[in-house]
Amino acid sequence: METLRSRRRAAMIESEHLQRQTEEPSMTPPHAHLRHRTVPDVKPVRPPGLLLRFWTEISLSVLLALLGLAVLLNYSSLWSATVAAILIVTTVEAVLRRRLPVFILGLAVISTIIVLVVVLFTNLRIGVGILAILAALVILVANVRANIGRR
Repeated sequence: METLRSRRRAAMIESEHLQRQTEEPSMTPPHAHLRHRTVPDVKPVRPPGLLLRFWTEISLSVLLALLGLAVLLNYSSLWSATVAAILIVTTVEAVLRRRLPVFILGLAVISTIIVLVVVLFTNLRIGVGILAILAALVILVANVRANIGRR
């Protein structure tokens, strides 16, 4: 009889522990990290090289010098000179940071958007057709990715 009582007592204690865990979850609240923020690691993974530090110091001067030359030489299109100067400076920056493929991809996306907007405003029928084809491609890619993800 004593063993049955001790087993029953152990079962009741275990039951109480389980009940407390369901009533008071031991998990921290989902927003607890906002009250106790960790300090971010401010040291870069790879410190910038000498050439990148030098370019950082002179890039604005180069940009302004290119724009000044365009104005002094009476270049007819100041907008194209500005865009060319910005592209030159940002391309050098991307090369020095070893991020050229990402930069080229971003440039391709931006130029595609600009071309689409120009085509849409100049020729509505062709613009809507191109937008419909792009939407079809985006939906196709999304459906194929979802189908592959389900496997």
